[in-house]
Amino acid sequence: EGRDEIFAYGLRNAFRFSFDAGGDRQLYAADVGQELWEEVDIVVKGGNYGWNIREGAHCFEPDDPDNPPDDCPDTGRLGEPLIDPIVEYGHPFMAGGIGTAVIGGFVYRSEAIPELQGRYVFGDWSTAGHRPDGLILVASPPARDGQPWDLHELSVATSRDGRLGSYVLGFGQDADLELYVLTTERVGPTGNTGKVWRIVAKP
Repeated sequence: EGRDEIFAYGLRNAFRFSFDAGGDRQLYAADVGQELWEEVDIVVKGGNYGWNIREGAHCFEPDDPDNPPDDCPDTGRLGEPLIDPIVEYGHPFMAGGIGTAVIGGFVYRSEAIPELQGRYVFGDWSTAGHRPDGLILVASPPARDGQPWDLHELSVATSRDGRLGSYVLGFGQDADLELYVLTTERVGPTGNTGKVWRIVAKP
């Protein structure tokens, strides 16, 4: 039971969402974590995505967020199952961690970059809050349902280190379904370093 206007819940701080323009037309949402984990979810009607019982697919303790418990419920208060993310990654101070705040994007459904077809292109604000080092990330669906999605960083061919050298703020999509990235080199709304990048195939 719940209010009709609540489509889904258990999200902490979803930052950008989009519908897939192809496939099953699913709704993708990037959910910024509090302490340890960033996540991307496929959102379904009535779904409970676990916050604040879980952060990502991991147990969470609001009173001690740096030390998650070993066990926690796998259902909500009404007995509904908690839905795990399709993608998660840790913060940089963790082993294998890569970013600090996930930025939602789009499933690529255009034709200019066949290698991205059907993959979710999104990003992370920065690998560290004190420097502009945002990421463009690609999540590839598994061959079979229930398997984890593959996650890798998309390298920028025109950059020395393969990155934008900016904070990633958001993604856009044009009428041809090609993708764009919005960035800035400043933390706040100052200066004139804002840019819009178009994602194209390497020449």
